[in-house]
Amino acid sequence: MKFYKLVYREWLCLMQSWKIFLQSLLDPLLTLSVFAFAFSRIVKSSVGGNNYIQFIIPGILGLISMSNGLYISVPIYTDKLTGELELLFSFPVGRLSIIFAKYIVAIVRSTIGFLIVVAMVCMFYSSYITMTLGSIAALYCIHCLGTLLFSSLFFMLVASIKKQDTFNLIINLIYVPLIYISNIYYPIDSMPLVFRPFALVNPMSYLVEVSRDIVSHLPVHYASLGIVSVVFVVSVLVGWRAFNRMFK
Repeated sequence: MKFYKLVYREWLCLMQSWKIFLQSLLDPLLTLSVFAFAFSRIVKSSVGGNNYIQFIIPGILGLISMSNGLYISVPIYTDKLTGELELLFSFPVGRLSIIFAKYIVAIVRSTIGFLIVVAMVCMFYSSYITMTLGSIAALYCIHCLGTLLFSSLFFMLVASIKKQDTFNLIINLIYVPLIYISNIYYPIDSMPLVFRPFALVNPMSYLVEVSRDIVSHLPVHYASLGIVSVVFVVSVLVGWRAFNRMFK
């Protein structure tokens, strides 16, 4: 099977679930509308050194990365349960190509969400945020890295978990903390002390921090970028090992 056919298969699977695809686009837009528009009028003081609109945009992009990263895990698990994954393994195609095809479609989904948010920012919030072509390009690169990070993280989980109820439980247990025990909506310093250690080990916090540096035209925290990259590499290696052992 040719690689482009694998990509096309993943795209067809995506379009069969167009409601889920639409939801993945609407959720960030609704969040952008509610938090950027409504809360920016409520929160008069600066947040993290920025106005709240400038503060929340990187968090919303992080949400898009994570939601589209989760996309890669559900089809893999569904294919594993239905036997389609084992059937794909029997075709003359490398297992790595199967994962790359899913990564590509996840990036496409994430890119669409990214472009919609950037377009809304340029049309409605340009007085709060100055976005140049260079900053948009840099922000897109980080956004793609975030999508690959969460794709690999969820891929690692789905490749390691054997029971469906365990899979559902683990996803639900980590999904909410990834969002709310991070700096998406508020600075880590404003959290209760008990939650701060968890926020500091949350890869979302570092991804959003790097994006926030770019949006604010500040020097990037390379330590945060390094942490994101390390989590991505570790997730790929662990997930790939578990994936190869699925049907052994």
